[in-house]
Amino acid sequence: MEYNKEHLLDVLRAIFKWKRPIIYVTLGAGIIAAIVSLVVTPKFEAKTTFYAASPTLQSPDAIFGQGNNQLFFYGSGDDIDRLIQLGYSSELLNYLTDEFDLYKHYDIDSTSAKGRNKLIEKLVKRYKITKNERDALDLTVEDRDKELSAKMANAARNKLNEIANGLIKSSQQEIITTFEKQIEIKSKERKIVSDSLSSIRKKYGIFDAGTTAKSLSGYSGIRSAIEVEKARLDASKRLSAPRDSIRNIGVRIATMEARLKAFDEGEGKMMAEGISQISALSEQEDALNRELGYDRSRYLKYKTAFEVPKQALFVQDVAEVPLVRSWPQRKMMVLGAMFIAFALSLLTVLIIEYNRDVNWKEIWNAK
Repeated sequence: MEYNKEHLLDVLRAIFKWKRPIIYVTLGAGIIAAIVSLVVTPKFEAKTTFYAASPTLQSPDAIFGQGNNQLFFYGSGDDIDRLIQLGYSSELLNYLTDEFDLYKHYDIDSTSAKGRNKLIEKLVKRYKITKNERDALDLTVEDRDKELSAKMANAARNKLNEIANGLIKSSQQEIITTFEKQIEIKSKERKIVSDSLSSIRKKYGIFDAGTTAKSLSGYSGIRSAIEVEKARLDASKRLSAPRDSIRNIGVRIATMEARLKAFDEGEGKMMAEGISQISALSEQEDALNRELGYDRSRYLKYKTAFEVPKQALFVQDVAEVPLVRSWPQRKMMVLGAMFIAFALSLLTVLIIEYNRDVNWKEIWNAK
């Protein structure tokens, strides 16, 4: 019987001609898949869900209620991506390997050259961290041991929290170390200034700036008194006052000028120089005290923030021991095998029917 190979009805006739073999092959594939699904070792998937915490929660301003920035409890997209990246870090994968003796569990020779790569490839196929539609992170572990899968998932989440916190604490520790160095340097500077101030006070005998200022102001009064006496002397001369009065005024003026000259060239000069140096050093000491007070205040805040227990993530659901296996899914396995068998059967039938008239021997022996 010849078929019109261009016509769809001819294709259908060919298929219906072979319908029983096609049905038998399809059903047989389904039965075999069902048997295989019962024989193969099942795998179980445990899942823990958590949210990324905002790093700003661990800042001193957030802890002490300072700053005008809005406080966010949950992390942004960058914080989520950071946790996912850390979730596949060598530190975390090494931890799982050692903690659960995965070389032995996966039956991999740890001494072989490619043993490490094989282990990581096998682990990563069973270990996933993904962001779900609610911006939470799902960490899943699949294993033939359902209890182990739950333990690994929870352990991986806790280790991820530890690693993320370690990065934040490392940054805070660098800031604390910087403050400690600044405080040490400024404390040494203040001691140098303080020692210099003490030395100058001893040198000039100035221990009370107020008393010294009064002393200087007293000699300023002498200058004023001299001017008054000079004015009186001029008036006395104009009015032809007695010579004794004029002589007395002159003696007083000369005495005061001599006293003032001695003071200006000796004690007064030293006092003026001493007060000038003491004033400059006192200002420098006060500035260093203010800076040290600010640095110590910030240092104590960062030190307190560093010691406060931290969480880089908020746990929504812990991983529980799974009751339903994740693989193989018997229904999907059977239906998939039947579909593939059915498609291959159709393809085989069409190849057979549409190549009956081909002389394969002639084609084989063609030169």
